[in-house]
Amino acid sequence: MGKIVKIDHMMAVRKLMVKKARQAIHIMLCLAALSGFLFGTTPASAARVEDLECTYIVPESVNVIDGAKNYTGVKPGDVFCLTAGVRGNLKLVNLHGDALNWIVVKNTGGQVIISGHDFLTGGIGIEDSSYLRVTGSGVSNKCGAEYSPEEMECGIEVGDTHKGIKLNTGELLNHIELDHLFVHDTNPVTKTRGIAIHPHEGELISGIYIHHNYVLDTLAEGIYIGTEPHGREFDVLGKLENVEVSYNRVENIGYDGIKLKVAFNNVKVHHNMILNVGTTRTPAHEGGIKIAMSVGEFYNNFIMTDVEGIRNGRPLDETQTRYYNNVVIGAQDVGIEALEDNAMIYNNTVINSGALGINAEGKNSQVFNNIIAG
Repeated sequence: MGKIVKIDHMMAVRKLMVKKARQAIHIMLCLAALSGFLFGTTPASAARVEDLECTYIVPESVNVIDGAKNYTGVKPGDVFCLTAGVRGNLKLVNLHGDALNWIVVKNTGGQVIISGHDFLTGGIGIEDSSYLRVTGSGVSNKCGAEYSPEEMECGIEVGDTHKGIKLNTGELLNHIELDHLFVHDTNPVTKTRGIAIHPHEGELISGIYIHHNYVLDTLAEGIYIGTEPHGREFDVLGKLENVEVSYNRVENIGYDGIKLKVAFNNVKVHHNMILNVGTTRTPAHEGGIKIAMSVGEFYNNFIMTDVEGIRNGRPLDETQTRYYNNVVIGAQDVGIEALEDNAMIYNNTVINSGALGINAEGKNSQVFNNIIAG
């Protein structure tokens, strides 16, 4: 009898070792594939801006750039250059470019570090502006999902502030680009976000492009775009269109890594690396990518987390959201969940999902060509 028990134990151990080996192989294959499909072509709009001539040099002592007050001569195409060094909170207001001539705010001469403690403004606060790009690519382009933390050279750093980057919405705010920024340690006590954009009731915000950023160690969401429905009708909610979130590295986040709400036209979330999110274990705030009342394309994202991968929990009617080429590892609740009708979930890899690999409950949804392992 003792020999049988010993053999059974050895077989159980062998099966466990084989299972672990297979899981490791899957993970290594997925990680190897990242250099191909996850970090493929960099968009042309992410080009370096170091060759742009400075219209204005903004010294460290200046904490407000206001087109209606201290920079009344600003015009489309102007470039504000932030001098390298440490400065307090930075407020950008009344800066309006046009579709062909964006206003650019960039670093020059080295890294700009923003560490002010104005709670209302955020490390960088943006108000009443349009066709405005805030970029840390003034000296180097090494920032975002393609690089390890040791390799990154994000030109603008927002750290140890009460809030990270905050867009105060209004009817004049649209077409904002944020890129090559390092946002971290926004508040060690209060649950604040790395990058936050919240449309007011009834507003439509168009043109939000967030790419090649590194968001690290926030107690609330890493990137939060949208408005909380609170059970209200879709028609009265603040909404977004023409939204793209790509090539960001989002890591060690208390709530969801990327949250998107009430965004409905030309919405793309892709090529993001999301690691270790939902660390506060707060229910309904534990996803790699969390979606509500939105429709779009979610693709080529890499998510390694403990609770949820990609989840669309409050769907709109008659949508056709697509989820493809994503890798989700270690989500103990669900890898990918789409409750809306007509969802398409394909070419994804879900590894070591504790409860559900893929869940699609809507009518006429299609799930095909996915790998679920572990």
